[in-house]
Amino acid sequence: MCRVHARRIGGRWRWATTVLATLLLLLVAAPLAAAAQQPAVEIVFLVDDSASITSANYIIEQQGLASALGNPAIMPQDGTVAVAVLQFSTTVRTVAPLQTITALNAGGISSLVLMALQEGQSTDLTAGLRAAAAALQGGRAGVRKIICVITDGIPDDPVEALSAAAQALSVGVSEIDALGVGRAVDVNFLAALSSPKPPASFAVVGSYEELAQAIAAKTKQLVTPPARRGEQPSENTLSSLEGLLHGQAGLITSFADLLQSQWGSLSAPQRQDRSESLERLLRSQQDLLERFAGLINTSVCPEQGAKPQLAFVNSFEALLHGQAELLLRFEQIIKNFEQPPAALLESLEGLIHGQGGLVNRFEDILHCLSALPQGVPAESWNELLSSFEALIHSQEALIRGFSGLLGG
Repeated sequence: MCRVHARRIGGRWRWATTVLATLLLLLVAAPLAAAAQQPAVEIVFLVDDSASITSANYIIEQQGLASALGNPAIMPQDGTVAVAVLQFSTTVRTVAPLQTITALNAGGISSLVLMALQEGQSTDLTAGLRAAAAALQGGRAGVRKIICVITDGIPDDPVEALSAAAQALSVGVSEIDALGVGRAVDVNFLAALSSPKPPASFAVVGSYEELAQAIAAKTKQLVTPPARRGEQPSENTLSSLEGLLHGQAGLITSFADLLQSQWGSLSAPQRQDRSESLERLLRSQQDLLERFAGLINTSVCPEQGAKPQLAFVNSFEALLHGQAELLLRFEQIIKNFEQPPAALLESLEGLIHGQGGLVNRFEDILHCLSALPQGVPAESWNELLSSFEALIHSQEALIRGFSGLLGG
């Protein structure tokens, strides 16, 4: 194996390494046509190589990923998995293009990872996520498409990164996983970034000494088919998704506040671009709320034989109220336009319909609770009914506001 490092390599060696990497790319791409079967999962590993990562830690990161990709006990080599590796810093670079993993090319892909140079500048995760989503475009329907981010810190623009993540999910990416390393990692950001199946969708290790093992575990998890629907969700799963939703709601609120405060200083294209970013964040939150509702419904319906998870029902109710308030904020932002863009009005209409669907899901959960043999305390039941009524009024307010925008 050959390992080189950007900070310790001269121009001639850099050229030679580039030529060798190109030859390896040709070799590892050759077995694609001979893959035994079509992949069931496609994974883009999006690897941080910014300046906050020391040379020694960058090598640990390389070795950990290369080891996992080349180990048949972790990464199947039977044609069922396709992998790409991208690195991001100030720019995004393709280390290995998306290709089906076989016994013929696994070693070559690992070598490409070991030879990748460290750019060592800023942390443009937004560009990285867009490039990763583009790498996963096309292909067969029904294939799980995953982006796995490995990072040591906070991106240049967290809000834009979350917007890019939401956009990736809207164009066919199945999930975004994250693996954080070190003390500088923002756990709340990683929780908001990851979707849609916490707690397994993100993990944090405290030091680089633990990173190789964490990469191996994460890779093994990604290539394992998800659990069948209908299984009882664990309390940890519900708690993690609950925390993610509350954290993302806080980030969306901060973004809406910032957009409103900067509105006067933004150009017309910037106003529309930021408004569209807010819409994508709201849609991502709505999708997560739908998943949370499904998990709660599974945990409380009597045919599942479960005990009522009232704390999570109450949390879902609070999150629904929060989402309604955010949608009202979005309506107010659209009103700031002299002529509301048609695309934003269409998006708002879709979000209002989605909120109505979530209110219906809340009603379904209430029906399940009412049918439980052990019942629900009268005080809790009355509070839930009052909250349901308030949600209906909020939905009416959203519809009135939308009608006003159309009339304007």
